[in-house]
Amino acid sequence: PGAWDISAAVTFADGTTAEARLPRAIEVCYTGDIDVTPADDLNAIFDLARSGLRLHLAEGTYPVSRALSLADDIRLVGTGDRTKTVLQRTAEGSGRVLYLNDARAFVANVTVTGGTGDREGGGVWIDANGGTVSNCVIRGNASGVNAGGGGAYLNSPKAVLSHSLIASNTAGGSSAGGGVLLSQGTLADCLVISNGMQYADRSNSLGGGVC
Repeated sequence: PGAWDISAAVTFADGTTAEARLPRAIEVCYTGDIDVTPADDLNAIFDLARSGLRLHLAEGTYPVSRALSLADDIRLVGTGDRTKTVLQRTAEGSGRVLYLNDARAFVANVTVTGGTGDREGGGVWIDANGGTVSNCVIRGNASGVNAGGGGAYLNSPKAVLSHSLIASNTAGGSSAGGGVLLSQGTLADCLVISNGMQYADRSNSLGGGVC
């Protein structure tokens, strides 16, 4: 995948040659079903992801250096134990792990950890166009200063977070929802435990678990 310049050289019967070149580069992208292992670069795959991509992740830890953006019909599903299929935000820079912004976007059966969003949603942000996160573990993430939803931020009537464990996440400063900030959307059949606010002065903070 990537951008390719395509040309072809032709030799005629009299020995003369000619070269044909397409007028512009062809971009090769990822779509369809792809089996992924920890040896693959998830960020590089998402850079070239297009609608219809279906990623099937084997067990292991996947370093995430930039938020994985599912703003189209893209599905990311772990094929093994959700606690052993880990999306780990790396130390190169702060930022969340997952960003969903399409009602067809779907993430399931993975652990999301290490996110440090500069705004809401340290681990997961489901934005205005929606998306679904199901059967996941969202653990050990933090939102930015005065920003809620350390684990997850739901900001759409079409946002769904279900059948997941949300634990040990924190929201920063005067904010809300150490585990989940539910602005709009559906939070269903989740276990939300041991989340909290990041700073000692909690006088202007709401909902260590969910708000």
